[in-house]
Amino acid sequence: MIDNLFYQLRQLEKENCRTFSTYDLKKSNNGYVFLTLHRPSNVDSKQCFDEIAGALSHIAAERPIIFPVHPRTKKMLEQFVIKLSNNIECLPPLGFKESLFLWKDAALVMPDGNGFQEQTTAMGVPCVILRAGLYSTPSRRAAAPLDTLS
Repeated sequence: MIDNLFYQLRQLEKENCRTFSTYDLKKSNNGYVFLTLHRPSNVDSKQCFDEIAGALSHIAAERPIIFPVHPRTKKMLEQFVIKLSNNIECLPPLGFKESLFLWKDAALVMPDGNGFQEQTTAMGVPCVILRAGLYSTPSRRAAAPLDTLS
């Protein structure tokens, strides 16, 4: 998995990233957080989703958040009438290359899926996983504390 990540990073270096829809957004938001959120355990419960949205609003008061919104999440945002902070830039779903373009330089990656923890650790990008009950891995134990991001 990590060998493919570094291969994809080399491929990205050859890419004309100025053609990405997120190019200007990335350049104008220094120190941003890259967020993914789609797990049923996080978005299918109004109470849980409200709590996460509240926490994200606190973070967004300090740093911009770039959030490609998964279709499941979009549906639940609308169903529960959850309003996100204006400092959370909601985007349509992105492909892998454009997502990598964003999260490789993020101040923090906040996913609720499994794949990011090892990839971000390999790249030295701090990662906080938005999910209860994750098993411990070396990459999770090596995660940077939140207070080192200020």
